[in-house]
Amino acid sequence: MLEGIAERLWYPQSATSQLLVALIVIGCIYLYFNFFVAPVRRLKSLGLPFPAPSAFTGNIFDYGATKQHVAQMEWQKKYGTRYATQFFKAPAIWIAEPDMLKTIMVKDFSNFTNRFSFNANLPPFDKTLLELKNQDWKRVRTILIPTFTATKLKLIVPFIKDTSDFLINKFVKADEEGEKIDAWQCCGMYSMKVILGTAFGLEFENEEQEVKLTKAASLFFRQEFSLKQTILQLVFFASPKFFLFIEPKVGGKVVNAINYIVGITKNAIKERRKNMAENRSCRRDMLQHMIEAGG
Repeated sequence: MLEGIAERLWYPQSATSQLLVALIVIGCIYLYFNFFVAPVRRLKSLGLPFPAPSAFTGNIFDYGATKQHVAQMEWQKKYGTRYATQFFKAPAIWIAEPDMLKTIMVKDFSNFTNRFSFNANLPPFDKTLLELKNQDWKRVRTILIPTFTATKLKLIVPFIKDTSDFLINKFVKADEEGEKIDAWQCCGMYSMKVILGTAFGLEFENEEQEVKLTKAASLFFRQEFSLKQTILQLVFFASPKFFLFIEPKVGGKVVNAINYIVGITKNAIKERRKNMAENRSCRRDMLQHMIEAGG
């Protein structure tokens, strides 16, 4: 019987085939250890209760990709106000105690400088506050703090109001004319215009540029719940380098959108600095405040 089973099994005959099989097996073992065994060990070391994670994805799909809020409520009922989960391979601690959160976010916030790195090898995200470590994080945060004072944040309200008025007028016009519109798309465009106009300092020169910019931003900021997009998001978090390699080969929309927005933003910063050097007035948005804070 054993001889019959052995005859049905495939064994690599050549040295090349044997090496290939060995590399595949080693790669599978490495991935399983790196994305499941090691992360679970880190979870256990926290000393907090946690739901059993799945290999590679952790707990993000426990209640479905679009029901993270439901997952948090269910976990809190089961594990209390302090528990842990696994976000892909990163351990995450959940706290539902206002006093402790206030201590972490205000009093002891300077102690939480380093975060788990997802995009350390993916420009330009490798220079964000979420990715910077130690003194680099403190330096950039010190520069940005003056940008987010109540007085300066109030200066961007007019830009948000103008965009809000445009959205309201669009709904009113559609109602008066009995026209059907996609509310989800309209609200998404509104969000993109606010983000691009206040944080990135981008002003739309014409409707064509507006559509192109908001479409590019939506590919990055908004979630598209398709199988292809879900797989790309998994690859993005699991291996940014591999994402940069594979995404252009399956359309390249995300990478092209990022490069497009980064390019326009760099041009806007260059133009703002030129205007400042020539003592010309600049729009008082968040981008301008950050440029002035950085010197």
